[in-house]
Amino acid sequence: MDAAFREAVRAVAGIEAQRAAGTTISGVAVSAHEGTSYWLVINIGDSRTYRLADGVLEQISVDHSAVQELIEAGRLAPMEAERHPERHVITKAVGAGSQAEPDYWLIPASAGDRLLVCSDGLSREVAVEVIEQVLIEEPAAEAAAIRLVHEALLGGGSDNVSVIVVDALSVLDAGSTDHQLQTLPIAVTELELDTIPRAVPQEGTSDGTA
Repeated sequence: MDAAFREAVRAVAGIEAQRAAGTTISGVAVSAHEGTSYWLVINIGDSRTYRLADGVLEQISVDHSAVQELIEAGRLAPMEAERHPERHVITKAVGAGSQAEPDYWLIPASAGDRLLVCSDGLSREVAVEVIEQVLIEEPAAEAAAIRLVHEALLGGGSDNVSVIVVDALSVLDAGSTDHQLQTLPIAVTELELDTIPRAVPQEGTSDGTA
């Protein structure tokens, strides 16, 4: 996964040589350790990865954003974040002058897990309760992804909407040789971009990220 991230950085750098460019990344891969399957999650910026397990939706990634820093400092309630004037300001990115490194999480995978990877065009337009409901109600990953895109469009569609839903059909257990993951599909709708990266700090100063 790190090699793929470095390739993405090089690709964005190539675009930046021609014009300003920057993006966020969130994604998930499967890793096996000592005969057990794990989800390996990567994140930089404010795109997100969630896991639905046993009917409960949990956000795995942590946003690199100005409002997330305020929440962690106890200066802003989570419910206030979507109305905050700096809600579009990110503190880490790929490109846009940023040299930041991504965060990684390694969590055990279980059969029946459903992973959602999405841009902030979904998470800003659709309440987490609705996202959870759609992921529970739609048995097929493709149908869930398409419906979530539609929900974002109905919510206003003010930003890019990218959605990936991944279902784990079975996973490795210690001593098992069975390891199957069903990946369906990628549903993407492109709309007007409104993500604003934070200015890159001067040398010797902190960018305020954790």
